[in-house]
Amino acid sequence: MKHSIRTHPKIGGWPPGFGGSQASGAGFPIHEQGILRDVVIYEADAVLPRRIYLSVEYRGNRFGGGLVPKDENVIDRLHAFLRTNCLGKEISEIGSLNVCLP
Repeated sequence: MKHSIRTHPKIGGWPPGFGGSQASGAGFPIHEQGILRDVVIYEADAVLPRRIYLSVEYRGNRFGGGLVPKDENVIDRLHAFLRTNCLGKEISEIGSLNVCLP
């Protein structure tokens, strides 16, 4: 099933909300702002399910956000796609990319 990351029915919730601890007055990225710098899989814990953690750079600061796809079976493939094709790209550009997920 091939769709853009933004509209893929198995992903849902693109982009994740980004947060972090920053100096007073530092703006947080909203919507699809920021440049993707890292992508990591976090295994399920007592509070959250298995997810993909995205690290973005925005206005010289780093922020992170967890992406919990609607279908957990796409996590490994989506993680590999993001690491291989998307590091260094704008989050808005990534949202428009087509990805094929089973």
